[in-house]
Amino acid sequence: MSKLALLLTLPLTLALLQCIKEPEPDPNNNGGGGGNSSTALKGSWSLLGGAQKQLGASCLSGTVLHALAFNQYFRLIYHEINGTNDAVISTPFENDQNISAPDVYADQSGKVLVAFNVFLGSTGVRVYLRDGNNWQTLPDINWPNYNFGNRAVRVVLHNGTPYIAAASADSTYVFRYEAGAWKALGGKAAGRAYYYMDFEKAGNSLYLLGYNITPGYQFDLQEWTGSQWSNAGFVLPDPNAEVIFPNLAGSSNGTILLNYLGYGGSWIWRKTPGANWEKILERDASSDFVYRPAFDTQHPTVWYALRVSHPVQITQALWGIIRFEGAQYKEHLRDQNTIADPTIVFNPIDYRTLSVNARDKKIYIAYTENRNPFPSWFIRFNEE
Repeated sequence: MSKLALLLTLPLTLALLQCIKEPEPDPNNNGGGGGNSSTALKGSWSLLGGAQKQLGASCLSGTVLHALAFNQYFRLIYHEINGTNDAVISTPFENDQNISAPDVYADQSGKVLVAFNVFLGSTGVRVYLRDGNNWQTLPDINWPNYNFGNRAVRVVLHNGTPYIAAASADSTYVFRYEAGAWKALGGKAAGRAYYYMDFEKAGNSLYLLGYNITPGYQFDLQEWTGSQWSNAGFVLPDPNAEVIFPNLAGSSNGTILLNYLGYGGSWIWRKTPGANWEKILERDASSDFVYRPAFDTQHPTVWYALRVSHPVQITQALWGIIRFEGAQYKEHLRDQNTIADPTIVFNPIDYRTLSVNARDKKIYIAYTENRNPFPSWFIRFNEE
């Protein structure tokens, strides 16, 4: 049995022993990898709004959080959260059915790109682009001889141009929209079909991350610099150890972060332009895990990550936030007694839907509760 199977079928008795009382993370355990903790990170939490069903994705543009979430009829609903105003915006896809893997990307010009899989009948990737208040329906992606079906989709706007990473039955492609049509970068597949996939831009580069658990552990990280795909030069320290939820974060100055969890801890690696990969943080599983880094769009040398509980516990939880700048980082350990709004929920969280965005000392967090009826929430941490 694979470790993924163990993750999904962990005996209830063992899980209950883990979760009878969640161990409070030790604020003095700061991991390793070159960082040094200084004073505590101070701030407050606020509830911005909520959706009825599972979150699809979210992205920040200026002070507006753009989010996709399913409603009770499994239609994809588009939310705009500005301050504490959670508005549902009418879209040309709000009545689409048989969809999966939605993703959204908003750039600083206000453009919003939305894509998702459609299945049952014709299969492919459906794409919509919003500019101002106008929606444009772009051509579906139906690559010859491949079935995209119910598979991963990730989107990016790069210099205003739509890019989409889409996994077919046996390969993953990255498409660019140009001259009214979709074209595969390099004219061919960028990689295998992946169980985990992420797609991110950093400066003028695009990065495609893919990871498979079987057969064997397959980890790929590639970079597109404008002419061809090349290996991004990252090698897992232990290629025989399973990783969980690998993800990327990129900055406007070209820095890229790689984060992943394992059964023994969590890691964040960084690569700046022209330099090698360096380990920024390694945190042992005895305290908490560090997950989902996000750069501050107004301060590209500053980035944040969440402190979360062990990914195999029944009750995943958000425990706090870490702020990184240079070799220093500050940590915030949330205290339920100091949260002004009692309706803010930090537990339980479905880590698969958890997304983080940051702008000017405000960290926007969107997630789905891991319990029926699976409501989604948008919250913000305001750094003092």
